[in-house]
Amino acid sequence: RLRAEAREQLRDVSLDTPELINDFFGPQLRHLSQEQVVVAVVDSRLRHMSTTVISVGTVSDSSAHPREILRPVITRGAFGFVLIHNHPSGDPSPSRADEMITRRLVDVATLMQVRFLDHVIIGLPTTHSARPASFRELLFAFRTLTSADIPHVPPAPDPQPPILRVPADRRGGHRGGVRPLVGEPHRPARAV
Repeated sequence: RLRAEAREQLRDVSLDTPELINDFFGPQLRHLSQEQVVVAVVDSRLRHMSTTVISVGTVSDSSAHPREILRPVITRGAFGFVLIHNHPSGDPSPSRADEMITRRLVDVATLMQVRFLDHVIIGLPTTHSARPASFRELLFAFRTLTSADIPHVPPAPDPQPPILRVPADRRGGHRGGVRPLVGEPHRPARAV
């Protein structure tokens, strides 16, 4: 849990960068032995309103459904949210599951008209970098994608070829003087 003074500091600061999110949530999450998923709910100025633990998982994964992630956002009437979780291995690199839940949340948040501001993965600081993994750029790309950016795919051809009619010969004996054929152009019947 966040200490009282940390909560006070969070109310006064906009959670607008992955580094700032890491500074406030990293000390509580980075040394946990199990993966923990947390949602930080923010107002329109991106100030912290509340934090909810969504899921506590195992050493290597945690399950969180978009419904549970968005519940505190909707019930508090928030402007948006930040999804935060730790990797107990210490490596903040996103997994395939992290990417998939992020993509699903983009769609659901858009539908619910709330802003999904970032998905931050907290790991252990190393001598090379203490930077968390962030999906901020990917989220921006998803939100700016319009229907004009999606290539047009023509409709699939009709699986049944059309029945074309061509004139019948005198010996064909078909009613109306035509017989059905496939693959030849239509020619009107001529009187003989």
